[in-house]
Amino acid sequence: LSKLEIFGCHALTTSCLSSVAIKCPNLQTLNIGRVPKVTDLCLAKIVTCLKKLTALNITGLSVVRDRVVHFIVSQCPKLECLVLSSCLQVTDISLVEIGTYLQTIRYLDVSGCKKVTDIGIQALAGSCHQLYYLDLS
Repeated sequence: LSKLEIFGCHALTTSCLSSVAIKCPNLQTLNIGRVPKVTDLCLAKIVTCLKKLTALNITGLSVVRDRVVHFIVSQCPKLECLVLSSCLQVTDISLVEIGTYLQTIRYLDVSGCKKVTDIGIQALAGSCHQLYYLDLS
């Protein structure tokens, strides 16, 4: 299994997601956006187990804050695609972290992240020279 799409699966539990992470260490693409039961501990377990992740979609997860983004980008150095759409607690700090740890990121979606400003975008522009898609809408 290299790709798992479970966007919007409201009934999935954290134990199920943790099991997937443990049993599928070669997963490269994971979409768990709008899965409301995801906790920060569950997310930490997932990214700790999935070292080969190249694409992660965590759209609209209320637990995603700057410290969570820091943990993700420091644990998943191969990430090329990160979707943080509608993660309302994400700020410029997250974009600075992305620019520090994921300089090879190619696709970043921070649409609906209302706390992102010029400071974060300038940090990305200064570090992420392979970025070809950036959604700020």
